[in-house]
Amino acid sequence: PEQISENFSIAKLLAILMVATGHYFGSILWVPVTIGLFVFAFSSGYFSAKRYCGKIDWRSFWANKIKRLAPPLLVVNLFLLLLFLIEGKSGLLTFHTALAWLGLSGFLDWLGIHNQSPFGNGLWFFTVLLIFYAIFPLLHAVTSNGRRALAFIIVSAAICMLGRFYASPPYMLPPPISRVNCWL
Repeated sequence: PEQISENFSIAKLLAILMVATGHYFGSILWVPVTIGLFVFAFSSGYFSAKRYCGKIDWRSFWANKIKRLAPPLLVVNLFLLLLFLIEGKSGLLTFHTALAWLGLSGFLDWLGIHNQSPFGNGLWFFTVLLIFYAIFPLLHAVTSNGRRALAFIIVSAAICMLGRFYASPPYMLPPPISRVNCWL
């Protein structure tokens, strides 16, 4: 298991780098970027489930996540603050900056609100990760037995399918995927 975890840590790092590269070069890399997002999401969920078997203590769960995620987020935001001050960017003291410093700027994207701050642009996936961590203890409890887990999967799949038809995704899909979605 330690070797698998180490391998997935490397895979997760490569996936993050692939996603960052894809954002830089644009939609030409949409296939590897999609795979990178999948690897990152899968490994986060898989290792959280593996690490927290049995009953979860919410306080220690969140204390662990805050200790692990807050320092890198703070370092990145301080670096960006220095860079934005040097560049003379506007919008540094806005509510949107506060959302970005907390890792919650993805909500702006999903609600169609223009980010007034230079912070947080493109960090919607970090917001997804925080939402996952927020609901993980509840999901863990709900899916602790096989029947409830199966019911949860079926209900979740139905909600996702309905959401696909009744809620417009806030992100562009590459043309081949858009055509496939039209056939569904």
